[in-house]
Amino acid sequence: MRLDLGWRLDADVTFLNHGSYGACPEPILETQRMWRDRLESEPVRFLGGELPGLLAEARESVGRFLGADPEGLAFVPNATTGVNTVLQSLRFAPDPPCGSTRVVVHPPRGVPGWARRRP
Repeated sequence: MRLDLGWRLDADVTFLNHGSYGACPEPILETQRMWRDRLESEPVRFLGGELPGLLAEARESVGRFLGADPEGLAFVPNATTGVNTVLQSLRFAPDPPCGSTRVVVHPPRGVPGWARRRP
C-alpha cells in the first residue's frame, strides 16, 4: 500500500481515476471513521438531534465559501444526483446539444433521454 502518499492504494497500481469513485486519502478515511463512530455511539440522538444542525452549519460554511445563500444550497449523495438535480430544473429545446465546439460532455447515464422528452 502507498501510505507514504496518503493513500491505501496497491503500490503495484497507478490509479488515475480519483474523481469518479474509489480510494480516499487517509485523512479523509480518518474523518469518516470519526463521523461513523459518532453516529454509531447514539444513532437516534445523532440522526434526530445533532445532524440537522450540523448540516445547517455546513450549508452556512459552504455558502460563505461560494458567496451563495445557504438556503439555496442542498447536499446530494453524489455528483450524478447533483447534475441530474440541476438539469431537471432547466428547460431544454428538443434534442439539445450537450457540449461545445471543442469538447463533448457526456452526461451521466439516463440524463439525455429524459432531458429530450421534457417540454
